[in-house]
Amino acid sequence: MLVVAIVVGVNLLSPHRTETLSGSYSFDVTDPQLVAGYADVVVIGRVEAAHDTVSDPIIATKFQVTVVEVILGKAEPSETFLQYGGTSGKVTWVMEDQEPLTPGQTYVLAAGRGKHGYQVVGGPVAVQRLDTDNDITKATTTWRDHVANRKTPDFAR
Repeated sequence: MLVVAIVVGVNLLSPHRTETLSGSYSFDVTDPQLVAGYADVVVIGRVEAAHDTVSDPIIATKFQVTVVEVILGKAEPSETFLQYGGTSGKVTWVMEDQEPLTPGQTYVLAAGRGKHGYQVVGGPVAVQRLDTDNDITKATTTWRDHVANRKTPDFAR
C-alpha cells in the first residue's frame, strides 16, 4: 500500500508538460494547392468549443465549428472538426508545424472526412488563424485560387 501512495504522490506532484506529435506525410503539406486537392472541405470557420479527445490511434481533440463560408465541398452551418493533439492527464500533445485550434478564434480549415467528423489535414497551411475581417477577406480570395488551381497528390491519382 505504501508503494501505491508514493507513486500516486509523485504523479500528483509531477508538472504538466507539452509534447510534440510529428507528422509523416505522403505529399507536400506546405503546398496549399496540394492540400486543397487532398481535402474534402476548405472552410472559414469560427471555433466555438473544444470537446472530448479521442485516441484512434493518435490523440485528437473534437472542436465544434460554426462554418462562416464554404470554399470547397459541402459543410453544415455547424460541424465537428478533429485536430491531432489534445490533453491526456498531465501531458498536452500538439501537432508539429500546426497551430492548435482555440475556441473563439476564426480559421481557414482544410480537412478530410473522418469517422468522428472532419479531420484537419496535417501541416502548416491546413490551419490558418484569421484575426481580422481583412484577414478573412484575403484568405477567402487566396483559398478560392488554391482550390481553382488545386493539384491531386501523386498517391491519389
